[in-house]
Amino acid sequence: MNSVSSSADSLAALIKALQDAPVENDAIYAYLSSVDGALLSNQIATFRAIDAETPPAGQSRHETKQWSSAKHQRKGLAFEAILGTLLMPGGRCFTSWQRLQTDTNEIDYLVALEPKSGIIPVLREWGTHFICECKSTEAFSTTWLEKLFAILNFNAAKVGLVLSKKRPSKHGNGARAHSTILRSAILGRILLTFDLEDVESCANGTNFLLLLRDRYIEVRTGVNELRLITGTQQGSQQTG
Repeated sequence: MNSVSSSADSLAALIKALQDAPVENDAIYAYLSSVDGALLSNQIATFRAIDAETPPAGQSRHETKQWSSAKHQRKGLAFEAILGTLLMPGGRCFTSWQRLQTDTNEIDYLVALEPKSGIIPVLREWGTHFICECKSTEAFSTTWLEKLFAILNFNAAKVGLVLSKKRPSKHGNGARAHSTILRSAILGRILLTFDLEDVESCANGTNFLLLLRDRYIEVRTGVNELRLITGTQQGSQQTG
């Protein structure tokens, strides 16, 4: 009971301090999200090593098929571990559950928003929870977004995140993915994309919550100059 009271008092003190003497955004985001960069770098290296593996020589077709299936499973687990590290910092914003089975599908990560997440203005719009899916294959698929949109509807969630190896390109299927994201936003479901380049940036010190904030604003406004859903990083560190 004492620890609960202490946590509530600490939260109240933080909120009051922010009201009385606003803190620079960088300090707020650093307090709420501090990723273990070394662990994240090791997880990225593990994923890339598995991804680069090739079948042993001299295998039969059946053996190669079994080997490929096992590699795919190991690669998927390694990729999910990366997202788990991004979601776990300090327990100040998120609590997550992995591989939950629903009546219609399996959810990679169901993420609840903790009370302190309300300090971040955009997170106040997310409701009680959001959903994350991990896709470790080479090419980005618009089908992932369409399925995630359906999952959000079924599970009463407003926001979904796809962690993929690569982000959508600017043309072809990537352009269709961009259109799907914008159409979904009009229908009240925000689909965010994250890729290994983003993860590496977080491992090197970029704040995960800042990237989430920028990606969310991009989708809500249809503006692609903060980080570009399909382009190069430009303004994600403009914290004002």
